[in-house]
Amino acid sequence: MDGQTVKVQVLTQLYQDNGDDRYEIEAQGQFVHKPQADYVTYIEELPEQEPVQVRFKITQDKVTLTRRSASLQNRLVFDLRQPVSQTYLTAFGSMTMTTSTNKLAASIDANDGRGSLRLHYALQAQQGVIGQYQVFLQFA
Repeated sequence: MDGQTVKVQVLTQLYQDNGDDRYEIEAQGQFVHKPQADYVTYIEELPEQEPVQVRFKITQDKVTLTRRSASLQNRLVFDLRQPVSQTYLTAFGSMTMTTSTNKLAASIDANDGRGSLRLHYALQAQQGVIGQYQVFLQFA
């Protein structure tokens, strides 16, 4: 996918029973506007972890987050209308995860190649809620 080079900033806040956490990523990425969806891609590089290719596919009704590396390929779908279950591959094997989206707000200016996305969701597995997440993506 060809597109515009953008600066991507992602802030993720995680709330769990065993403590809260916060991650911030800044990377150079790509923004692609297509009639049916907008795409933001970048490489996430964290200390002591392999690089992960991240892609947000943003449509009017939902967001799909895809994460790929040499050892993983995962996809989470966020839809305000309904919880979405999907198979998630971990180092311990695959498990079914469900995203229950509480907030999904995107503001994108395709002409200027800038925008933002705010996601609030609960991530659940068979044993219950894993955590509450808030993700704020900005690109320009």
